[in-house]
Amino acid sequence: MVVWVQARLIQSEAPIVLSDGHDFEGERCDIRCLRAEGHICRCRCGGKNHGLLNKWVNSTLDGSGLYFSLDHDPEIRRLFDGKRCMNCGEPLDFAPIMAYEHEGGIYYKSFEIKIWVFAVCPRCRYQNSLMKFMR
Repeated sequence: MVVWVQARLIQSEAPIVLSDGHDFEGERCDIRCLRAEGHICRCRCGGKNHGLLNKWVNSTLDGSGLYFSLDHDPEIRRLFDGKRCMNCGEPLDFAPIMAYEHEGGIYYKSFEIKIWVFAVCPRCRYQNSLMKFMR
């Protein structure tokens, strides 16, 4: 299976090839995936985070961080189950979950860094911080 990643996100048009028979329940996505240099991805992110630290210049306002996808992590997803957008009230059960490196965030063992986790509202695109729900 070949997955084409949007060129505007990683500034490349190279395909990420998932291992044959990939079921997205394989290896845990970790720092090895973020720093990968090849084009084969065997972990649960399905190629979303593959080689991110090598390929992607982030589009944050100050250009300093990298956004990681955490949609594949059931433990993180569970933290947003039953929650609603703080801006418009839309349920966040199936919202994309993203993160970036941040000293004030939670330690994420797989990536070996502290991250700020947020769910992007599917309706209004508001970034709902996990920390606000944990208060």
